[in-house]
Order: sequence, then C-alpha cells, then structure tokens
Amino acid sequence: MASLRFDVSAASSGPTRLSADRIQSIAGQLDRTRADFLASARDDADPAGFFGLPEQQLAAYLRDRQQSPLGRIFHVANGLHHHFDAVVVLGLDDVTLGARALRDACCDPYHNERSRAARGSKPRMYFGGDAFDNDAAASLIERILEGGYGDTPAERRWAIVVVDRSGESLPTAVALRQFLAALEMSLGAEAAQWLGRLVIPITGGDGRLRLLATEMGCEEVYTIPAGLPSGFDVLSPISLMPAAMLGLDCIKLLEGAAVMNEHFRAAEPADNMAIQHAAVQLACGDAGARPRSQAIVWSEALRTVARWCQSIGDHGNDHGGHPPSPAACETYRGSGIHHIMVDSDRHDVLGVGRLGVGNSLRDQDGLNAIADQTLTELMQSAAGNHRDRSAQSGELTTITTLPTIDTFVLGQLFQMCMISAHLQRQFIGEPSSPGPDSGSA
Repeated sequence: MASLRFDVSAASSGPTRLSADRIQSIAGQLDRTRADFLASARDDADPAGFFGLPEQQLAAYLRDRQQSPLGRIFHVANGLHHHFDAVVVLGLDDVTLGARALRDACCDPYHNERSRAARGSKPRMYFGGDAFDNDAAASLIERILEGGYGDTPAERRWAIVVVDRSGESLPTAVALRQFLAALEMSLGAEAAQWLGRLVIPITGGDGRLRLLATEMGCEEVYTIPAGLPSGFDVLSPISLMPAAMLGLDCIKLLEGAAVMNEHFRAAEPADNMAIQHAAVQLACGDAGARPRSQAIVWSEALRTVARWCQSIGDHGNDHGGHPPSPAACETYRGSGIHHIMVDSDRHDVLGVGRLGVGNSLRDQDGLNAIADQTLTELMQSAAGNHRDRSAQSGELTTITTLPTIDTFVLGQLFQMCMISAHLQRQFIGEPSSPGPDSGSA
C-alpha cells in the first residue's frame, strides 16, 4: 500500500535556511527520546496514551468482533443507517475536529446536498455544540427538522452523537438539551421507541453526560480511553463513530496508524518521518517562542486535516506558559511554509474525468494555449512555482505528500503528527497530560 512522504530537504538549503547539521543534531537527540519512550511502551505503560491505541483496537476487534469497542461502533453505525438520514455531532470544536477532518477529506464535498440514494444511505452529517451561538444553533435545528430530500420514514429521522471528554462541558450540555428537545418533538409518538437508539454519547468514565445517558436509556454509551491526552484522541471512538457512520474504512485508518508506529520504531532518525517532523518544528522556533508557520494545502479536501495538524502541533508545543529552553530551539527569523500535497486525484478518473482547461471560440483570455492541461497539472505547476519562490526568499519549507486521500494514508498522517507533537513535548520537558475539555462548567 502507498505510504505517506515527508520531505525536509528544502528546510536545510539556501543561505538563510536552517542547517542540515542543526536539524540532524536535534533528530539525534530525539532518537534518545524515542528509545526512552519505546522502552516505556514495551513495559505496557504507554506514557503517551495514544501510541498503542491503533494496535490495541485492531487486536481487540480480531478477538471479539461483537463486543470489542470497534465491534460495538460498527454494530451501531451499520445497523442504524437504514433508519435515519442525518446525524448531528455535538462537541467542542477541538474535540470533534478529527471527525470533521475525516468527513471533509474522504466524502464528496457536497455530501450533505446529495440524495439519500447517491449517499448510499449514509447520513448527512452536521457539527455543533461548540459555543453559545444562537444563530448557528437555531439554524442547524431548523435545517435538521426539515428532514431529508425524500419522504420515507428514515428521511424524517435523525440522530445525535454527543462527545464530551469530561462529561461536564457546559456548551456541549446546553446544545444537547436543545437538540434533544428537538429530536423528541420530531419523533412524536415514536420517541419512546427511538430516543435511546438515536442518541449516542461518547464520554469519559463518569460525569453528568454518562448519568444523563443512563437516565435516558441510551442503548450504547462509548467510553473515551482513560489517559488519552486532549487532542490526541482522533483514533478513539470520538472520530471512529462518525467515520463509521459515513461508511469510511476505520480498519484501514487504524492500520495506517499502526504502519506509522512500526516506521517510528524501526527507521533511522534521518529517515524517520515523525522524528524529522519534530526536529524541523523544534529547530525553526524562535528561542522562547513558538515556531511561526503557515500550512499551504494543495487540495480543498485536506483543509480541515491541515487545521487538525495545526491543532495537534499547538498541543505539542504547549509550553504551559513557560518558553522552551534556548538549547531546544535555534533562532529563526523567517516563517515556515509547510506544503501538504496529494499525488493523485481522489475521484475515479473513469467516472468523473480529469477536468481540463478546454478549447473555446472565445479566446480573448488566451487560454487555448494551455487547453490540453488539466486542473491537476495546473495545480502541480502552481505548487512547484510556490516552492521555488519560497526557496528564493529563504523561507523554511517542508513538503508532506499523500499518495492519495484515503483512510489508510490519513491514519499514517494523524499518527505521525501525534508522535511528533509528543516528542516535542518530551524534548522540552513538558509531558502530555489528559486534561479536561475546555469550556467545562
């Protein structure tokens, strides 16, 4: 299967760039951090919480396809999608960002506007519950109550997935109360039959949300693994449940993460994507400040993925109010440019075709000269020109390349970014911690 690629060569060339020696010096230090981390993981004391999660979930599913966490997710996602047409995922933005990234990357960009048949009976998916925004909440409730694009019983029903790490988040609790009232009203006489099936809580081991779920008689309540740091939970039920509802291949997602784990364990520092990613981030930061960087995304489908990568980087570079040691970061006065590229189009070229510029009798714009070029070729050319300009200006540049957009490759990317963020924290002496949801009551 195709693998993710991370290229740091452009970060260490040119007169104002970081030196290759500096990057590899930090990589060598991170190699010692890796050794300590892997030694702890071998002792079944995963210090990061997230690292062993992909293999653990896959192994549990192979042992028991019914009662394992992944099996229970598939049971609900595959068993219910014939009975409702939309789902509202409630939770703080940084908690649900991974699920949104998977939807935006892997689904048609107009997924919610397509007919039920065109979606393969997979639900429309909306996100809310992040803030006390009256207009956003009212508009989403109004939209969800309008139903689907047909008049079948399923297209009149919708579901709620509510995600709250602590079970105590006030914005999420308020949103749940509002949407729960709307759901009960829409179900009418069917409320007693359907409410416990259509409300799906994902939360910690205790808290008010779990108590409410028990009172409501929710058939399934999913537990976020204990010790999983905030922001490092993209491969937990928080994202797996929405992804499974959309019909995305969650097994491949976890397998991709497991492949990155094996790469991290085995690859030499100079070839190790997670170590190189962390080394560049640490090397480019101003002493006493976070690195200044900009993500350039060359695929609309990956814009939310880029937001997630930035978010996990913020978690990894959270110094708790204390600047990193000057020994950890080389002063760098320029901004970092981090390109995210895709080798091949997501759409089946036989079914959709690669769009070209095309010939026209109206050639006042002069585009007939490039009529045979496709949008993909123009995108690649624009990306190359941008990288060349960055090189000439002396800006740090890295390139992350996805061979294609699918869950296997995204699993690799997610895990690489989480490992990198954890290594950065360990390097500056700030261990990851679970941490409650922001916005808690």
